[in-house]
Amino acid sequence: MLLRNRIARVSAAGTLLLATPLLAACGSFATDQVYTPGVGTNDRDSSVDVLGAVIVATEDGEGTFVTTLVNNETAEFVDGEFTDAGDRLLSVSAPGGGLTLELERPVPIDSAGLAKLADGDGIPVEGEAVVLGSFVELELTFANADPVRIEVPVVPNNGAFAGQDGTELTPTTAEEVEASGHSGGEEAEE
Repeated sequence: MLLRNRIARVSAAGTLLLATPLLAACGSFATDQVYTPGVGTNDRDSSVDVLGAVIVATEDGEGTFVTTLVNNETAEFVDGEFTDAGDRLLSVSAPGGGLTLELERPVPIDSAGLAKLADGDGIPVEGEAVVLGSFVELELTFANADPVRIEVPVVPNNGAFAGQDGTELTPTTAEEVEASGHSGGEEAEE
């Protein structure tokens, strides 16, 4: 009986020793990262998060920049008063050129709040860099937060983004393309 107990303890210890590397791999950094599946680009490196950023376009050449801005700063109580931790989006530009973005006025972002640039409040974009299916580099400048430089996809004004770039939707099927008069490419000369 004593021999069986020793064998059982040695087996259990050996199994635990072999399983230790496998159990240690459970807390890897790759699985501890925030992951939000979706089409838009996310950037969480500044005190203002840029979430779900895209340019929605009905056709090449112009579109609407759509995103959500989240201010991570909170007001603090100092000397009997709350400090203002609000921020403002001052400008959006294209460092690589080829785009014009029309931000009419600064966009306020309350402390611990958000500003949604969508549903008619997006920023109009024009230029040769707006090509459906491509990516465009943009830089967002804030009053207090560090600037954010991101690459955003140019997506069709259809599906989840329907109506973000006007009421005319981007054709998505061959029948819709033919009915809309969009050529879908260069026509051959006769």
